[in-house]
Amino acid sequence: MERVYKVARWLPAVIVPIAIWWLFYTPTIGKAGLALAVVATLMPIAWEKSNGLLRSAWIATVFLLFFVEYAAINKAEADNRAAQAALLKEERNSFKAILDQGQTNFQSGMAQERGDFGRMMTDFATGQKLERQEFGTLLKKEDDLFTRQEQLAESLNGRLIPASDPTPENICPQARGDSVLLFLGDAADQNTVLVSRFPRTVVAIQGIGPAITLDRASDGSIGIVMDIRSRDRRLIARLTPEGFLINRNNFLEMRKAKSTLVIVDEYGNEVLNANYLNRNAFILKGVLTYPDRDPIPISFAPRMRHMCSNNAGSIDIMITP
Repeated sequence: MERVYKVARWLPAVIVPIAIWWLFYTPTIGKAGLALAVVATLMPIAWEKSNGLLRSAWIATVFLLFFVEYAAINKAEADNRAAQAALLKEERNSFKAILDQGQTNFQSGMAQERGDFGRMMTDFATGQKLERQEFGTLLKKEDDLFTRQEQLAESLNGRLIPASDPTPENICPQARGDSVLLFLGDAADQNTVLVSRFPRTVVAIQGIGPAITLDRASDGSIGIVMDIRSRDRRLIARLTPEGFLINRNNFLEMRKAKSTLVIVDEYGNEVLNANYLNRNAFILKGVLTYPDRDPIPISFAPRMRHMCSNNAGSIDIMITP
């Protein structure tokens, strides 16, 4: 206890200078209160042995610390009010800034909408003009396409007209009247069929039937009846006594003149070469294609040359597998 008394008697000498410092530099709430609690705890211990001066120091210390704590509370409240006032001012300024910005954005938006509306109307008028121009261009393209399709349709069907070319050398009798010499393959090979009665099956495929037939058209002219097909068995061209018809979706090239017709398939092969030399002579070259069979060239060279079939039986040439 004596030791506590010795510490306590000097406590006012330590606390008082600190309290005086706090009078000029107010501490946060609780610091003076904590010192006051320490003084209030130790003062009763030292009170009985303290003289009048020390007791006055104790009382002064208590009041001084009380005053400091009171000042700290007032300062805290003042700081809080100032902070709230600053926050309120900042909120008002922020709200005003928001209102001002909203008004500015509204005015800017209205101006932009007016500008956008003007541009939209201009673009609409320009678009209408362009659409009219494009519609006119489209009509012209469609008209041109229709014209080309008509021209293509005319080229994909028609008739071969006899030319006035001389009949190539051959070993068959001379074709007279309505008779026709049909050259199968190159004319130089002289593989010829002389046909006097119509219709006449010139070439047939065993197990399939007629492949090349000669017949008369409605006007009395001579025509060939046959189909030309591609490797995938699709029809490329069909020849009849009334003319020919070509599949526009299944050939690579076509060369047509008044008396000739040449067709090249999608693989680059010449599948038909027809030449109406004159009223009594016709050269036919190409390839016959049938399901489950290898392509059959319309030529018998070099196996056969200088051949003449002259109404021999019902079929001039029968091709077997």
